[in-house]
This record gives sequence, C-alpha cells and structure tokens, in this order.
Amino acid sequence: MKRLLYSAVAAVLFFASCAENEEVVQSNILPSGDFVAMFDEATRTELDGSSVVWHENDQLTIFTNTSHNRQYKIKTLTEDGRTATFGYVGYTGSDNTMIETNYAVYPYNADATLSNGVVTTVLEASQSYNTTNGGLCYALMSAASEDNNFAFVNSGALMRFKVSNILPDEFTLNSIHLTSANHKLAGEVTINLNGDKMAVVTENGVNSITLADINCKVTSEVQEFYVALPATTFDENDLVVVFEFAEGNKEFTLPAFELKQGKIKTISYSIADAEDFIGSTTLYKPANNEIWYTSSDGGVVNPYKVEAFDNVNIVSNTYVNGMGIITFDGDVTSIGEQAFYECDSLTSVTIPDSVTTIGISAFYFCTILTSVTIPDSVTTIGEMAFAYCHSLTSVTIPDSVITIGNRAFYVCESLSHL
Repeated sequence: MKRLLYSAVAAVLFFASCAENEEVVQSNILPSGDFVAMFDEATRTELDGSSVVWHENDQLTIFTNTSHNRQYKIKTLTEDGRTATFGYVGYTGSDNTMIETNYAVYPYNADATLSNGVVTTVLEASQSYNTTNGGLCYALMSAASEDNNFAFVNSGALMRFKVSNILPDEFTLNSIHLTSANHKLAGEVTINLNGDKMAVVTENGVNSITLADINCKVTSEVQEFYVALPATTFDENDLVVVFEFAEGNKEFTLPAFELKQGKIKTISYSIADAEDFIGSTTLYKPANNEIWYTSSDGGVVNPYKVEAFDNVNIVSNTYVNGMGIITFDGDVTSIGEQAFYECDSLTSVTIPDSVTTIGISAFYFCTILTSVTIPDSVTTIGEMAFAYCHSLTSVTIPDSVITIGNRAFYVCESLSHL
C-alpha cells in the first residue's frame, strides 16, 4: 500500500549494505542482511505529479539472477515514509545463471519470474480499499539497476474516482467494478525491465477489475478511490463502470480516453437523485434549468454574458464538492453568443438536454477547457463556438447536430477527434 505526498520529483531507491563498501550482490553470494531505502525531497517515486512513499506493509520482489525471487520486507519506517529498513526474507530457486543487472518489482509476488530482463508478475483483479492510505490501493512499480541504486518507475496507471453525495439521504459505497469489452485489465502481466517498464496484460489476463472492501458512507465531502490499471486506450463505451452501493447499483459507460503509464485519470460522480439507482444505465445529468461545470481553481465561474441564455435568468451559481452548478429560473434552451467568452478557469462543461443551440463564440478562448458534454438535443453549433480552446482534447458531437458553424473548433490544437 502507498500514501500520497504532493511533489513532482523522480524516484530513487537506495539499498545500502550492512558492511562498509560491500556490494549487495557479489558473484553468487546471497544477500542476507537488512538494507535501507532512503528518501529525500529529490528521491521519491512520482505518479502524475504526486509522490508515492513507503507504507509499513510494503514488500518488494528483488531479482539478482534469473532463478531467484527474493522477498524484502519493511522492518522499520520513519514517520514521513522517506526512510525504510528492508529485511531480507528469503528466496526461491537455485544458484545458477547469474546476471549483471539487478531488478526490483513492487508489490511483492512470490510467483513472479524473470527471463531475459522481462518479469512476469500480477496486476491484481481484486484490489482492496484502504482508508489509511488516502484510498490508494497500490501502484505497480519496477526498476532495473547495474548497482545497488534502484530508480523506480510506475509500470501501470491509476483511475481516481471522486465520489460525493449532495442529498440528505445516506448511501454506502461497497465496491467499484470495471469491465472492458476489448481490453484485458488485470491478471498476469509482463514488464520489460530493460525497456519502457510498462505492464502489459497477457492473454491469461481478465477483462474486469474490482476495488472491493470500500464500505464507506458517501457524504458531501468528496472521497477518492483509486484503481490500478494497465496503460490502455479505450474506445467510446468500451469501459463500463459500476458503483455498487448498498442501496443499489449505478452503472455507466465512459467516453473514449487514453490511460497513460504513470498518470492518473480522474472521474467525478455525485449522487444527486436517489431514483438514479433504479434501472439507470447513464450518468446522472443536469436538470433542464442547470449547467454543470468544473474550474481549475475550484471556484465559481461567472458567464461572460449573463443575458446569453434565451430569456432565462441566473438564480444561483455555486461550487460545492468539486462541481459548479449554475441554476436558472427556467429551462435553458440556448447557450447564446459569447456566453462563456474568455472564461479562462473553465475546465469542463455539462450541457442540459433542453439546449438546442450553442451560439457564436459561446466558449471562445476558454483556453483550459478540456471536455464538454453536448446532449442529443443540440442541433446547431455556432461559428467560433469553441475557437481557441487550446486544451480541448475530444468532443462527441451527437447525431442531432445539423449545423456546425464556420471555424467552430478553430485552433483547438489538442483536439484528437470529434
């Protein structure tokens, strides 16, 4: 298990021998003493800008030849997690086929094997939630070294689910289950420790993965839950997510996205309607008199032109539990001209089903807007509607759209597909 500390730094694991100037591995002599992993501000493992430090239950697999799977276990750990003493537990195999490079893999797997610099290990299909570690189950890490210094990299990726409840009712989240139609998500993986160190699920893998043992009351405070996955590019509707609540299940499919090695993909979900659990297969949407959004600074985003919403007026604009909600005194049918013009802190927008028109320059120069959800009700996207949205990575345009104005997505250089 790991806990997160915030720091964008590299990772180096130092193993120091008990005897002065003694190498950890010499010829075919097996290490038998305790070794120290020391960390400082410049030497911690990084995962997408967050440092991952040791937890008292951590164990490593260390290979010093192709036959030996050696288990190292933390004996002592400093409070900040930066210094740990690892004790040698044992090994399997025999003293033959020595190699010059040492290899390490986290977490420890007694069945892990090494051949020609490629380790075969396991990415667990059932991962357990741990409240003491900020919800982070584990990060699959590996390292190769010609000496006693191991620079760990993250061989997989993480999905982070931010879950909250804006209702007065209580709900208990028991587990999160992910299933892919086209990709293996867990089970046996191979990692080329002489290459990119990316975990690749073999044909023996499975297409589903579960974060179990959550059993948490979902409150107004945003709670984070992490699932370790291999780096994968998912097509639209390829990945199905099921939140298993004690009160019922919530199932939805995700749009196309890329899950990159060493990165975290964040999905936010807030319980906003108790009936949402009954027979629903899509993520809860804004009411027709609401627009949902997120901002880079966690603060309220004010529209550039408050009169741009087709004869309805703004009643309130709040930002709670990681989501902003603009509420109107009637159904919103149009996001008019320059509605969110140059709103430079806007990062995502979810448009209600009542909207039929996105007007001229509606989101012009929203430079850090990364995603927008356009409902099936929209028929027209105006000229320059999303022009200069430099960070916009993908937009799904529904079949209902008849007209797209000139240069609607002009200079959206991050846009990978429509």
